[in-house]
Order: sequence, then C-alpha cells, then structure tokens
Amino acid sequence: MTTTASSSPRWRMPAEWEPHRATWIAWPHFEPDWPGKLAPIPWVYGEIARVLADFEPVEILCHSEPVYENAGAILESHAVRADHIRLHLVPNDRTWLRDSAPTGVVDPDGAVTLLNWSFNAWAKYANWRVDAQVGREIAAIAQLPRVEPSRPDNGAPMVLEGGGIETNGAGLLLVTEEWLLSGVQVRHAGLTRDGYEQAFAEWLGTRKTIWLGEAVRATTPTGTSTTSRGSSRPTPSCSRSRKIRRTRITRDRWTTSGGWSSRHRIPKSVR
Repeated sequence: MTTTASSSPRWRMPAEWEPHRATWIAWPHFEPDWPGKLAPIPWVYGEIARVLADFEPVEILCHSEPVYENAGAILESHAVRADHIRLHLVPNDRTWLRDSAPTGVVDPDGAVTLLNWSFNAWAKYANWRVDAQVGREIAAIAQLPRVEPSRPDNGAPMVLEGGGIETNGAGLLLVTEEWLLSGVQVRHAGLTRDGYEQAFAEWLGTRKTIWLGEAVRATTPTGTSTTSRGSSRPTPSCSRSRKIRRTRITRDRWTTSGGWSSRHRIPKSVR
C-alpha cells in the first residue's frame, strides 16, 4: 500500500548509495548477541574494517578499554589502512549502530544534521540505556548538529531504528506494518499510520510511504534492512601503516592524545 504526504521538507534523508564521509561501526563485545561464538567475531569485524578502509574512512566505537585495545590489535594484525581508521572509546550496549545511531539528513544546501531518534532496544531488551546515549557522542566526534525528533501526536520522543527505514533519497520511503503497526514489540502505543507518515514527512522529507506487510526473514526481524551502507566513490589504495588512531570520549566531550596525527602513541602491547 502506498500513501502520499505533501510538505515542503526542511531535510531530506539521502539514499544509502549516495556519497558519504565515513562508515560508523561499533566493535563487538556483548557475548549474548553471539552465544558461544563471540571469540572469532572481532576478527570478522577486522576484515570488514580492512575492506571498508580501502575505500573510505571508518569510525569505530569501542565499549571499554579492553575492547578498545582488542580492536586496535586486531586491526593492526589485519594491516588496515590506518589513515582511514579512528577508534573512539564510547560505551555502548551492543554493536547495531544502524538501529541505535542517529540518521543523517541534509538540508537544501547539503548541510548535514543528525536525527537522534529515541532508542529502546527494539522494545525487546532491558539493556538499552547506554546505546541511547551513543548519538550524543557521535555528534560530538563528527561535530555535527543533533536534533531529537518528537511524535507528531503528543510531542514525546520519537522511537525509530535506522534499519527499519529505506529511502530512494527522493522522498520515497519503505517501512513495514509488522514493525510499526503490529502489537509485537510496540515502539509507539497509539501512533497511527497517518501519524507515522506525518513524522516521516517532517523529519525525513518523505512524500510517499510504501507499507510492506512484513520484512524478509533473512534480514532484521521487523524492519526493512536489506543491504549494508557502502562506499559510492572508491579511492586509490596506498601503503598501510600499522598505527591506528585512538580517541577517548569522556562524558559530553571528546579529547585526543597527540591529536589525529601518527604521533599518537600506541601502547606497546598492541604495536
């Protein structure tokens, strides 16, 4: 079913294939997400980061000091392109930034704003409060403005996950009834189809919303996620350095030791 909403949008959500500055990921650390299988997962992420870094910058959130050091050691062992990697010490509950991190939108001049949706772990898990703060840290690192969208009916924070929305970048949005309108894992009690479409028009510049019944089971359980966000403009590869740049986040501000240059010292244990 397709419905139409008309407005003069202040922002537009770009399509995932449009040019972007970087890919953001969180380093795996939460064992229940990979029951009995966590040990090899960081090595898989290391290979993912290596491939991505050949084409674009990769920003990596690390939950704790041990996770931070583990990520640095694995990335260096994969010989990643270090000038395209930055590690940030930012606490998080789990790794799914596509759902917990903000959504980037652009105004008519191309300026980026981060829409920091409220996050409640898919209305399913108890540990979500740390992930709910990730948007603040990303905005601080990226030095981009951050906005917290609200519901159109009562002004309460708008709960939404990036993995549940897909767009062509020209005002067409794809969502599922299973995700937003069913009685399973309810994000917004009482918010109607029209209410969602009003919110999509206001915050994402949506002109038409296509509602699917349910998601493809090979993807996320209730969203529309079908592909990873990738690079649209490759850059030539170059020789790799083993030194990975590290950032430490403290509350509402971020600092670096030695700046972003290669002068930053890496602990001997991970050289």
